[in-house]
Amino acid sequence: MTSTENTLSNIASEGQAVVVLRILTGAMRSAEFELTCGHTLVVADSASAFEDESRLSTFPDNAIIVPLDQGACSFEVVVTTGEDGVHATLRESHPTDGREHACPFNSVITFGALTFAVKPLADSWSAAVLNDAAALPAVPTPDKTSTAERAGKTPMPLMHRSMLRTALIAALLLAIVGVALATAYWIHGSTQRQQTRLSDLLLGSVGEYQVVKGKDDVFYVFADTLRDASWARQALVRSDFNAPTKVLYTRSEKISIEKLLDHHHNLNNYHILRLDDPTTPRLLLSAERGPHDPKARARAAQEVAALLPYATEVLISSLKDADIAEDAQRGLDQLGIAYKRIDKATSVTFEIQPILDDSGLQKLRPYVDAFYQRWGQRYVHFSVDLKDDWLKGKSFSYGDDSYVKLNNSHWYFSRTLN
Repeated sequence: MTSTENTLSNIASEGQAVVVLRILTGAMRSAEFELTCGHTLVVADSASAFEDESRLSTFPDNAIIVPLDQGACSFEVVVTTGEDGVHATLRESHPTDGREHACPFNSVITFGALTFAVKPLADSWSAAVLNDAAALPAVPTPDKTSTAERAGKTPMPLMHRSMLRTALIAALLLAIVGVALATAYWIHGSTQRQQTRLSDLLLGSVGEYQVVKGKDDVFYVFADTLRDASWARQALVRSDFNAPTKVLYTRSEKISIEKLLDHHHNLNNYHILRLDDPTTPRLLLSAERGPHDPKARARAAQEVAALLPYATEVLISSLKDADIAEDAQRGLDQLGIAYKRIDKATSVTFEIQPILDDSGLQKLRPYVDAFYQRWGQRYVHFSVDLKDDWLKGKSFSYGDDSYVKLNNSHWYFSRTLN
């Protein structure tokens, strides 16, 4: 094997990026992805088409997902290396006839509803590609004029000789404080720059994110849906952002934290933990069963904050158990669903009556999901019995007597015959 072949083999085995793919249409316009040797799946479709989380799980880890306003397509970009250099090929996604097309570097390529370009990693983009890409919004430049420059300099007043030593000591202390403040400002500025850069990386992903730097120096990215979390992870994997980062699906994170709270005997009597703002989570306590002493509530806030590295403060508030139960009862009454209310010392259960069929369940499920999102599942519970059609798929009904043929020798009459 020649030295050139050895080098190319090492590049492929080490998984180093060799080409760059740039999106030129859709919400991810101007987003770039570094590709290694091998196959990379590109799937372009409407954003709603990716709401099915089971579909996302079928894609390979290195798949590129591109949301479009209209149209859809999918293909593979196959990157190979040889003695004559790097090559990129577009392979159509077809179960039996995956046609291949050469991808000329630094040219605008259109396949289906998607327009993109490919170039070697070390090359610059051509004018044709750059002219086709949308101009990115300019980042506001911060005012770097110092406070002293804006305010102007004031001369130091003359002092008596006896005050010189005191002035020198004061100046030294001020210098130390100034250095400390400058260091703190530099650290804060560095954090802000990293946080802004991380937010910019996520601009190409569909969905809105909250980016927070935790007390453990880890950046936390909060996503409202599993789909948004998947896209954020994909964007980070393909970026050169090296700071420690965790992508969290807000609903799953809340459930995990609530499980940890269940092991703290001082925090059992709460309704829900809300993470609308991860830096200031809100713990909603039971007004009847939760602690009322200010010191106990402050201690509870500290215990919760210790579990949340991204939280700077935990807010504690209370709500009556009766108000939550009445809200559940009012919602069921508005839906016209019959129920039996069962009150216990630490919970209320609404037993839905009569047994629901599929249509009744479809009416109830959205309400229950919204209620649990609003108030949690610790105090109010809904008990639902499902009704199965035991005759489903067995036979057909015939004539006015509505009889059903179960088998060759058995018949079922759904109503009493006269």
